[in-house]
Amino acid sequence: MAEIEDIEEEEEPKPKKGSGSISPLKLIIILALIGTLMIGVSIGVTLYLTGGLSGGEDEVAEVEEEAEEESKDKKSKKGKKGKSKDPAIYLKVGDPFTVNFANPTRARFLQVTVEAMTRDPEIESQLATHMPVIRNNLVLLFSSQEHATISTREGKEKLRQEALKEIQSILKSETGDKGIEALYFTSFVMQ
Repeated sequence: MAEIEDIEEEEEPKPKKGSGSISPLKLIIILALIGTLMIGVSIGVTLYLTGGLSGGEDEVAEVEEEAEEESKDKKSKKGKKGKSKDPAIYLKVGDPFTVNFANPTRARFLQVTVEAMTRDPEIESQLATHMPVIRNNLVLLFSSQEHATISTREGKEKLRQEALKEIQSILKSETGDKGIEALYFTSFVMQ
């Protein structure tokens, strides 16, 4: 049996403690840790360079302040221009206006259908509330025109601008806001 023990001892070589060799399992663990570390550093550098790690709460507050300033700028621009990006709303200004011209030789008539354009939905109720005054002033304006003057395109355009100013003036005095941006003749018949 002594011989068997000698053979068994020879079959299992014992590593030397000072030889510096690393077992394959330890090598795999070390390589995995180095790989994980490199991936973490890569992600950290990427986040830092793209701004993902900078700022924190200060940057969020700064972005919120910029958004508030932009909304204030948009509101102030809306107030200065009188227009916004809201969709146009077209409102019929009552029934068609039918007036006669002052002409000593012959009776002349004008029939006009008027529509107003606004971007404020509240103007419809204000326009309806003040419709008697608006219609009165437009009837007086239309009936004071001369046939020869409004027979031309320029004459019709001038009349349209005067009618717009008249309605804006009424709304401004009654509500404090001009209310409408444009006025259109959707029907214009002279006889």
